[in-house]
Amino acid sequence: MIKTLFAAALLAGLMSVPALAQTKVGDWTIEKREKDTHCNAARGYKDKDDDNREYVMVLSYAADKIVFVIIYDGWEWDKTGDILRADFSTDKTDIKKAAKWEVMDKTTLRGMFEFDPSIMDSLSKARRLRGR
Repeated sequence: MIKTLFAAALLAGLMSVPALAQTKVGDWTIEKREKDTHCNAARGYKDKDDDNREYVMVLSYAADKIVFVIIYDGWEWDKTGDILRADFSTDKTDIKKAAKWEVMDKTTLRGMFEFDPSIMDSLSKARRLRGR
């Protein structure tokens, strides 16, 4: 029940944040900048079980697409612009098999997906993300 309320609050925050506003929903920061037509939700943390490496996730969506960015300071991608294929899944469901991920820099991947409400629904019900 608490997870469902948190997910609903996160999605509501993404859709209703006024221009230049920033708010917190759980440990996610929700923001909409005046010039943007979309909202961003970001969460960062350090993993004690992984040498205190830092993870940052940013989720943006608009009427036409969903963008998911993952930053992990343990990665060392060789070439900006490389395209990787990996499943995009949660602990409960597969969102997209062999999803296309673009290397943005040595520690950052970006996945861009056509807007589909089922993706947001899957993310709202998840406790963990998985990639393979």
